[in-house]
Amino acid sequence: MASGILCAFVLFKMPVIISVLKGITEILKPFLYGVVFAYLLAPLCNKIEEKLFQIFPKAKTKARRFICFIAIVISLCVAIAVIWLIIMMIIPQVWDSVMKIIQMVPQKLIVVNNWIEHMLENQPELQAYFEEFYPEYVSRGFLPLAGTGLRQGEDEAKTGKAGAQGTAVETEEAGAQGDAEQAAPCYDVILTGNYTKLSFFEPYINWINEEYAAFYRGIIDDLLEHPACTVEEVALAHCEREMGKEPNDQLRIALHKMIFIDLYVRNYWRGKAVRTLVNAGIPVHVVGKGWEELEDVRHPECLKLHPQTDSVTCLEMLADAKVSLNVMPWFKDGAHDRVFNSILNGAVCVTDPSCYLEEELHEGEGVCYVALQDMDALPEKVKDLLQNDSGRNEIVRRGRAIVELKHTWAQRAKTLAAWIAEDAAQ
Repeated sequence: MASGILCAFVLFKMPVIISVLKGITEILKPFLYGVVFAYLLAPLCNKIEEKLFQIFPKAKTKARRFICFIAIVISLCVAIAVIWLIIMMIIPQVWDSVMKIIQMVPQKLIVVNNWIEHMLENQPELQAYFEEFYPEYVSRGFLPLAGTGLRQGEDEAKTGKAGAQGTAVETEEAGAQGDAEQAAPCYDVILTGNYTKLSFFEPYINWINEEYAAFYRGIIDDLLEHPACTVEEVALAHCEREMGKEPNDQLRIALHKMIFIDLYVRNYWRGKAVRTLVNAGIPVHVVGKGWEELEDVRHPECLKLHPQTDSVTCLEMLADAKVSLNVMPWFKDGAHDRVFNSILNGAVCVTDPSCYLEEELHEGEGVCYVALQDMDALPEKVKDLLQNDSGRNEIVRRGRAIVELKHTWAQRAKTLAAWIAEDAAQ
């Protein structure tokens, strides 16, 4: 009975008891610190006392007390010196780190701002999404990425080789030309871009609980089953089904937390495209990080790994390639610079389509389209291109004429200049 009353008292008076214990702890805190400090210094102090007693073996009671006092003082001085040295070693490094972070913040803000602008420029659908969910931002218009051509004269020579290859003449001059062509590196199929293993995204899928993980997996499965849909279309449909109609400010917070879904499905299809070709025995040169982690590769000898490199080197490798493989980022009405770069540097771009790309470049105009859901047709399409030099080079020639006219960075600069002039005139 008494124990039950005591338990009830403790439960009902718990806040008061905790408050009292906190007060007692605050009072005893200096003493506790002193006990811990004394415990840590005791071994050092005992050693110093022992040495001093060896030096003064005949010391009497008062002298021995003085020796103990000296040992304590020396121990404190040593402790203070050690703490001071640690602080002097750490503080400058912390200061340098803080200063570097302060210096990096403006640059990182610029990078984030450029990334947002880059995303808007490449995606009319995303532009419409921002106009609905972020009305405070104003867009000037749709301006996709463009392409850069290197070694243009050499690329034109590359696309003109088909006839010479078909009717080789046994002369010293032709032999020398063939040796020169063999000396230059040539990649049948190339993909310039990184790859992220799908297991990397598991912590993001499971970051809350199993219910949310099932919700995220439902969106991912829906996107993989319907690759023509955008992430925001599928995600909004799932949100509305689970939560009902929510205000836009709530929906945009929810969508912001699903960025990893875009990366998941993008890497799923990018990995599948490369795996499909490699497993069909077609060598694919991949330039970027993460490709060594690609799973279910039956012909690893056909997966040619190249390290991540700079943009100029990627363009040079495209100029030495026959076919450039591309899997679009998960927007369905824009373009990627990889498409235009490939064509300008003499490679046919095999890519999944988008509304914008199909309007600008018809099938056979620098591109060959393969829908993601028709991935099984990819190997035959690529083999046909590799075996038909004249046809492949004609595809590049037709595409380059269009891209040089409409989709170079010089053309984008002219568009920007016209917009600036219009805004200035208003």
